[in-house]
Amino acid sequence: MESFLAGLDSLLLYVFAFCALIGSILVVALRQPMRVATALISTMIFLGGVYGLLGVHFIAAFQVLIYVGAVTVFMVYGIMLLGPNYDPAMLALVGLVLLALTLGLAILVVMDRYRSETEALRVLSLMADDPTPCFTTD
Repeated sequence: MESFLAGLDSLLLYVFAFCALIGSILVVALRQPMRVATALISTMIFLGGVYGLLGVHFIAAFQVLIYVGAVTVFMVYGIMLLGPNYDPAMLALVGLVLLALTLGLAILVVMDRYRSETEALRVLSLMADDPTPCFTTD
């Protein structure tokens, strides 16, 4: 019975984590603001469940109370108060900004990889010139 409960605990952890991942993808993918807010609420509740199953009940309680109970309610209130007004030019600008950020991140990753490879080659060339400081025997 003990192993069954341990397996059930792990299964629930994986189910909550998977549901939180799906909810976070829906937050980014959905277009209607109220559905985005609903997906955000479900994501925060599932994350609270993950924290609870990991044994940090204090953080789990605050995750649900603060994020779901306060922040998301204010977001829903703001969405309902202002109304969803979509400007096609603004959506195009957001798309361009996301594209620029993605390309910038890709360039930084390539530059970092190139820098680390050239640093390793420089160290190897220094070792080839004078191997005595690296390989001393006492």
